[in-house]
Amino acid sequence: MKREFYALGRIFADASGIRELQVEEENDDVPLMIECGIHKQWARSAVVCCHLVGDTGGEIRGFVEKSDDPDDSQAWCGRCEDLFVEEDDMTERFRAFNDMRLVCEFCYADIKRRHTGPDAGEAEGA
Repeated sequence: MKREFYALGRIFADASGIRELQVEEENDDVPLMIECGIHKQWARSAVVCCHLVGDTGGEIRGFVEKSDDPDDSQAWCGRCEDLFVEEDDMTERFRAFNDMRLVCEFCYADIKRRHTGPDAGEAEGA
């Protein structure tokens, strides 16, 4: 079984358990840096929905970027986009469904490649 690591908020988790994540002191002028277990280095953080991380069985779930700022990488899947449009805001229902995950910028790029395809902008059946 392939082991994957993802930074989840202020913890560091893999298939075998959870250990504390080292996070640099937060500063509004500097992007949040995290230590990634996959890439074995410090990198800028990014945020994605829970549906885009882990083993998705090769399913392309769409990749909707929510920020133009290169220091503020945010994205969610097509199903999250559909719910966001339906709710017309980041409601509690949306936040619970989205269940944001913190990843490094390199994981973000990998996730973007995996979930961008010919029909990536369209959500699949819920």
